[in-house]
Amino acid sequence: DTRFAIDTNTRRYAYPADATPIALPDGVEISMTAGGEFISDDESTYFLMFRPDGSSSGAEIVLSEGSGSAVRIDVNWLTGVPRIVQEHVL
Repeated sequence: DTRFAIDTNTRRYAYPADATPIALPDGVEISMTAGGEFISDDESTYFLMFRPDGSSSGAEIVLSEGSGSAVRIDVNWLTGVPRIVQEHVL
């Protein structure tokens, strides 16, 4: 299993989870919806698990910026395939 980690407080992500985190550009916010077992105890770090069989834990990731634009990415739990399902101006 390989984990992708998103820290919503510091706006950083890492893949794999123990790699050096990468900061999002200024003004970009990130949120993620995941199962409770994939959220840290302090609720700041979310994990997306990718499994060797191609499946994943599944998640919804939203990236937004101050100008009001946003994009939602769904990661399918069965196939592990991420896809943009919604782009809009907030």
